Amino acid sequence: MERHVDSSRHPAVFGSLAILVVLSSMSLLFVSLVLVPHDTPGLGAVGRDLRSWCFGASAADTAPPVGLLALWLALPGLVMATVVLRRREALMELLRARPQVVLQAAATMALLTGATGGVLTVALAPPVEQAMPEGLRIDRALADFTLVDQLGRPLRLSELRGEVVLVTAIYSRCTQACPMVFAGLREVMAELPEDQARRLRILAVTLDPEHDDPKRLAALGAAHRLPELTLLTGEPALVRQSLDELGFEYRGDPSTGLIDHPSLFVLVDRRGRLAHRFSNDERSRRWLRNAVARLLAEPSPSSPATTSRTPAAASPIPFRHGPRSGQGRP
Repeated sequence: MERHVDSSRHPAVFGSLAILVVLSSMSLLFVSLVLVPHDTPGLGAVGRDLRSWCFGASAADTAPPVGLLALWLALPGLVMATVVLRRREALMELLRARPQVVLQAAATMALLTGATGGVLTVALAPPVEQAMPEGLRIDRALADFTLVDQLGRPLRLSELRGEVVLVTAIYSRCTQACPMVFAGLREVMAELPEDQARRLRILAVTLDPEHDDPKRLAALGAAHRLPELTLLTGEPALVRQSLDELGFEYRGDPSTGLIDHPSLFVLVDRRGRLAHRFSNDERSRRWLRNAVARLLAEPSPSSPATTSRTPAAASPIPFRHGPRSGQGRP
């Protein structure tokens, strides 16, 4: 005959088991969110915020704080050890009389532990190398444009024919996506063979030309330690035209000065044609490096020439800081 155990006699044991299950569930949820890849739509932003608030990680730091997460996961174990040490007799009595209660709690803990181990295994496993699929080449003609670099010198896109050019879009007041763009650029350059990195031309066009003059862009480039980077600004209309031509979509909020934009890398081949577009996730950066190697291996065009789609307003002009009209496109 089953012995009845009144839960009121051992409220601490029942309460501790309940707390243990709840704490384990919360720990698993927290760790799972922290380990969400930063470029995952929706939850990626939650993971970035948690890493920043709880661990002081910067927006550009995508590595999970493994040591601190291990301490966090140890909390349920500490609670369990406390229950066993302080309520051993009551726990043994409960186990003899109502073993299903303890077994259910143990099974729940085992499931949560296994799920946590699975999350950690997936999150910390080295990436599986995946070759860049065929058919990603875009091969589209680009209209010529002229912008101004961080030293105040005009730079015309057609002048770069014969070079492989990587283009991205940033702005100086960006605190979330842009630091990750710069971190992605540093990773790409660090992992390219030296001869390829030396021959790759890198441009970053501002999304905020009303605010980002050459002096601000020069300070931005120095802050992110990318001496090989050419940062470009210019008249707002010409900057918008060049960003549209390259396929960068963005939306500004005039009330906050923030600009919503993707982390995107564009490759232009030696002929001055749009070749590839890649996101800033780990797999896409591997494909980007593969694409750079392929484009650098292609022969240079015999003679430079501009496309017939060159707009009339693309002649070199000095930079002029105009009145501010908003953060994004009108």
